[in-house]
Amino acid sequence: IAEHGLRPIELLAEAGCLGPRTTVVHATHADGAELDLLRQSGARICVCPSTEANLGDGFLPVERVLRRGIGLCIGSDSNVHIDPFEELRELDGIARRQAGRRDVLTVDALLSIGSDEGAGSLGLEEWPPIEIDGGHPQLRAVAEPICALVHGCSADVVVSRRG
Repeated sequence: IAEHGLRPIELLAEAGCLGPRTTVVHATHADGAELDLLRQSGARICVCPSTEANLGDGFLPVERVLRRGIGLCIGSDSNVHIDPFEELRELDGIARRQAGRRDVLTVDALLSIGSDEGAGSLGLEEWPPIEIDGGHPQLRAVAEPICALVHGCSADVVVSRRG
């Protein structure tokens, strides 16, 4: 701000760097005007909840992002702990704590953030299919495997990628 008189996302917009192929990482300090710029440009946000927690860098304003229809994907830019299911759970927990209620993000929305939106951020039409080990101890005798996958499993339930 001191150097350019603009906030970071405003500077990206001014420089012509925002568009549907843009993914802004973190955005934990983005204000409403910056979020509006992301929405208008069709840009996404890659949220890295474990990294942000490790850095003490704040939280993505999840409901403000969702209300604007800004695409979200997950990532990690540190070696703290890299597990996509953990990132999704942390994002869900942040959303719940900020809203003071459950079901801010549905299981389907979390799965989309963890797959479709990530693929889109990388310029892929879809994510290559993955194989889940349904006999993994974390999934045995589970009534709702998709919910368990998102809310209770670690990445080691993924056994391989096909395609």
